[in-house]
Amino acid sequence: LTLAKYFVDGFIARADTNENNKVTLEEIIKFGDFSFIDRSIQIALSMGYPNGPTFSYLTGGSRGSRREDQDRAVVVWLTTLNTFLDNPVYQSTPATLCALAGQ
Repeated sequence: LTLAKYFVDGFIARADTNENNKVTLEEIIKFGDFSFIDRSIQIALSMGYPNGPTFSYLTGGSRGSRREDQDRAVVVWLTTLNTFLDNPVYQSTPATLCALAGQ
């Protein structure tokens, strides 16, 4: 959803020629910044594939890596995940936001 919001916000910012924070049908039809569309597509596609060296570093792997390095990386990630999930915000009961939920 964050990626979609980024694209929509970017499109609105570029299509809103009168800068009133609203986009009319006329502004959409006259939209001409197709380099933004091309860049956005490239961003979306690249997000599906991790950067090889970065991924290798985060997982403890590298050329000639040892098993201990990989095990240490797994321990670090599992500890991070456990700490993240232990946050009290994930243990509280969510507030009802929908009026129909109690009916």
